Amino acid sequence: MKSLFESIRGLCPGAPEELVQAHLRRMPGHYFDQYSPNEIARHVRLLATLRQHGRLAVVELRTLGKNQYELLVAGVDAKGVLACITTAIAALGFNLQDVRLATWVPEESEENALPSLFVDQLLLGGDVRGQDLASIAENLQERLERAFGFLQQGEFVKAEEVAAASALLLSGQSTNQPASAPTLRTFHLVCGTVIGQDFRLEQRLGKGGMGEVYLATQLSLQRQVAIKLVEYDPVTNREVQERFNREANVLARLQSPFIVSVYASGSIPLASGRRLQWLAMEYMSGGDLHRWVQENGPPPIPLALRWLRQALEGLLSAHRHGILHRDLKPHNLFLNTDGDLKVGDFGLVKPPPVSSTPQITLQGTILGTPHYMSPEQALGESLDERSDIFSLGATFFHLLTGRPPFEQGSYTAILMRIAQEDAPRLASVLPDCPPALDLILARMMARRPELRYQDGQVVLQELDSYARRGYLIPAPLGPNMRPVDLPGRPPREKDSSTANVVPRGNETCEYRPHETDSPQ
Repeated sequence: MKSLFESIRGLCPGAPEELVQAHLRRMPGHYFDQYSPNEIARHVRLLATLRQHGRLAVVELRTLGKNQYELLVAGVDAKGVLACITTAIAALGFNLQDVRLATWVPEESEENALPSLFVDQLLLGGDVRGQDLASIAENLQERLERAFGFLQQGEFVKAEEVAAASALLLSGQSTNQPASAPTLRTFHLVCGTVIGQDFRLEQRLGKGGMGEVYLATQLSLQRQVAIKLVEYDPVTNREVQERFNREANVLARLQSPFIVSVYASGSIPLASGRRLQWLAMEYMSGGDLHRWVQENGPPPIPLALRWLRQALEGLLSAHRHGILHRDLKPHNLFLNTDGDLKVGDFGLVKPPPVSSTPQITLQGTILGTPHYMSPEQALGESLDERSDIFSLGATFFHLLTGRPPFEQGSYTAILMRIAQEDAPRLASVLPDCPPALDLILARMMARRPELRYQDGQVVLQELDSYARRGYLIPAPLGPNMRPVDLPGRPPREKDSSTANVVPRGNETCEYRPHETDSPQ
């Protein structure tokens, strides 16, 4: 029975013997489980061509079926090769569907050892629209050889620019852009692109006013992440880069199970001097609370209380590091696979105290979402932790009622109402809510900061205190019962019945605070 070495030698007799031996010796064990002798011989032939002609890359592209293609790329291994390969195929309009990586194990102990080589197999989807496959392969090889040359010199940005050049489009049309200048489409419309040399875009999750968010795979750790992408002009809109960097730096400092983690960030040069800023974050598969409420309606009160506690824990962690969020809203509270909540999107963070001068964006608006702003934020005044507490209270008012506390009118009208009017009581919209919860949200949303909770820890303590005594359990009122007024809550109008709840028969009352109970 022939050995694998003899089989490979027989299938590619022109390949140097030392190359075959090195390939069989230096490929990892799983490689031989994935490929047949015929496929291994095909790889060796590509490596032989690479060595014979002194190339940095050799490609082979063939059709598997309608709009399905297999691409083999062989080359000299270097940091960033996979990023350049996926960027190049995306620039040509292909979608990456699967990839197998095979790289020689280094042999540092041998003085004359061959450099580490690789053979990557990629499954692609796309429509070549009648173009010659050989011409596409030639174009791909040319751009990869140039890109790999930059990688050998440590020029990673130039390597990605060359790989992304739009010199050849599948429609057969040319572009007027320089060969080394990638277009924005290359990065945010084509899945399969690898950015930051480690994050492969899989699918778009959403699009907002400033950019897009993608589901991606972190190749080094084989885990799902979320990638935020924003295009900007660094000359006229440096604020975008500053806000991205600020968010990345802040989140890197906050190690909390209740705050969305950030993994990496960076920027990529685009055509005409523009840049694409990116931020890799923890992927929250449950989406945000705004979407949750849209799809499910207001949550049960026990679930809302669980999320409120988790949001307060995340906020408290940020405040302990001297960080204000300044843009708390349902869109910025995210759920993981287990349904637990984490605070995210710290793009407007700023350490307290904040300057009394209102922060204005390039669009001329105060930073933050108006419906959930505190009165002092709406007025452009100095902010502290109590501003975030107000915004969190307004967020959970929306969560429980299905609408924000201030919603009618124009942008300016909403800001004026927030600054001049008291927030509505939860009980005025949700009469059967526990009076203790109505009291807590009312104090969180007090118009005057000195009347609010002074920090998140006090809110957590009060939630726990009321919960232990059963005051946060929603229960329907009996026909001859009326709620008890909790200490600190404005008294209800008196009628002919008694002010306290008096159960009749077998009825019980969930709300019966002790006379000494009072908010902290």
